[in-house]
Amino acid sequence: EIQLQMVSEIPIDAEGMLRFSLPTTLKSRYSPPQTSAVDVLSPVQGDVESRNLTGVQQFQLRVHDASNISDVNSQTHSIVVTPSEEMEALIVTLAEGQNLFSDLVIQISHKSPHASTAIVEAGVALEKEKTPTLLNH
Repeated sequence: EIQLQMVSEIPIDAEGMLRFSLPTTLKSRYSPPQTSAVDVLSPVQGDVESRNLTGVQQFQLRVHDASNISDVNSQTHSIVVTPSEEMEALIVTLAEGQNLFSDLVIQISHKSPHASTAIVEAGVALEKEKTPTLLNH
């Protein structure tokens, strides 16, 4: 079993759509040539095939700011979207019986993708002044 976790912001395209893509096939840049010599490397021709694999059987994507999301869908796989217990995020999983044998693409639509927003973070209080500041000297 392999478990991977990734935290990342996804840019919004011109239409206001976020697109999360998870590739399922990695292509090696170099591989040994068809001869028995292994000291010389040559570029791989064509795609690397996966045979006799069961594919990824579990996948979970947590989309925060659920109240501002209008739609989550995938044109590549059947997915299930459920709100988190605290209702602040949407949990995206593969539908029952779905495996990842091809790239997974999930599209997320924001309710107001081009609205201006600002995030204010608390600063660090200095020892002397006990007032918040953005710089810690």
